[in-house]
Amino acid sequence: MFDIKDKKVVLTGSCGIIGSVLEETLSGLCGELITIDIKDGKSKKHIVSDLSKVDSIDQVFKKTGHGIDAWINCHYPKHESWKCGASEAVEEHWKGHLWDHLGSYCYLSHRATDHLNSNGSLINFSSVHANYAPIFDVYSQLSIKPLPPAYMPIKSGILSFSKYLAALYAKKIRVNCISPGPIEDGLNNELAMFHRSRSPSGELVRAADLVGLIVFLISNASLKINGQDFIIDGGRSVCY
Repeated sequence: MFDIKDKKVVLTGSCGIIGSVLEETLSGLCGELITIDIKDGKSKKHIVSDLSKVDSIDQVFKKTGHGIDAWINCHYPKHESWKCGASEAVEEHWKGHLWDHLGSYCYLSHRATDHLNSNGSLINFSSVHANYAPIFDVYSQLSIKPLPPAYMPIKSGILSFSKYLAALYAKKIRVNCISPGPIEDGLNNELAMFHRSRSPSGELVRAADLVGLIVFLISNASLKINGQDFIIDGGRSVCY
């Protein structure tokens, strides 16, 4: 039931913190793995593509073909104004982010539904911040820039559109979201300490902790699971 050795899987963002861990694990578990990233990748079937561009997305689907069992969107497009603060967020910031990340993500997700097999699985990555705002005082105390103002609308939009697709194509495929909390891999040490202090378990999530859920959502064990948002944060959000 949990076996995915006969599955054809596409993974975007395979060079990122989470994506690289997923690539390493899935390459030994699924029948065929196609990875996509803006950077050169390690897998045998890797496509270099800027997934914030419609033309690039269209070309990707020509290369992946149909007959896909699971499509995992783990990429993270960033507009050039990514690091600006709320007071610096001008029109270009909003237009750039809402297309480069959210708009392109939705376009790609919708296109992917046409390439999935019956009972296929579309898995999108959102964030715990689709539901919870950052604790801004902590960023000020640590002299760290908080998440940009477009971050919450982007992640909330990904979650909402995933539910839209889950309802629209419920008779054909299933669509679910994974919303991680702060990922310890690569997190600022002081910020990591703060989040650990607010977590009931005293621990944060590592990228490797997401693998089990991904395998489950690819497998036939999750055939009746659709339109769900899986918050994976070690219990951190219990204390927001």
